[in-house]
Parts: sequence; structure tokens; C-alpha cells
Amino acid sequence: MCHVLIIEDEPMIAMLLQDLLEEAGATSFAFAATEQDAVTLAVQHPPRVITSDIHLLEGTGPRAVAEIKSGWAAFRPCSSPPTLTLATNAVRPMPS
Repeated sequence: MCHVLIIEDEPMIAMLLQDLLEEAGATSFAFAATEQDAVTLAVQHPPRVITSDIHLLEGTGPRAVAEIKSGWAAFRPCSSPPTLTLATNAVRPMPS
């Protein structure tokens, strides 16, 4: 089983990431829209992979990932999960 933590405050982007990761073999997901939610969810169910947006509703993805990885040894004896950090802009003007 491959559990993925998706740290993303745009629901449509989070669902797109879930679809792509399911196609790649991920089997379970947790979704966080804030820095604190991401840390809490990682402690409750340690992920094998983390995807992270940069700017969140509250806090930032990189700070959440840093906190998760700094406390990783306390709740998971193996190496910390690989992380993919994404910068997206959900609202883009259409080209003329």
C-alpha cells in the first residue's frame, strides 16, 4: 500500500493529483489545506510520498514538510518520504 499526503488548498488541483497518483499506483490519500493539518495528518498516518503546494490557506507547504521531516524519526523508524513541491496558479488569464 502506498499512502500519499497531498498538501494543497485548491480542491481541483488536489483531485487532479490524486487521479495522477492513483494511475501511478498510490492506494490511499490524505488531504491537507493548511500547514497544521498537514503535520497532524502525517503523524496520524505517515505517508510514503508527500506532494506539497507552496502557498496554503494558512502557512506554507515547505514549512509543513520541514516539520514533518524533522519529527519523522519520532514516529517512523525509516527514512523520510520523498517530497514533490508544486507551484501552481489556479487562475490564469487565457491567451488572446
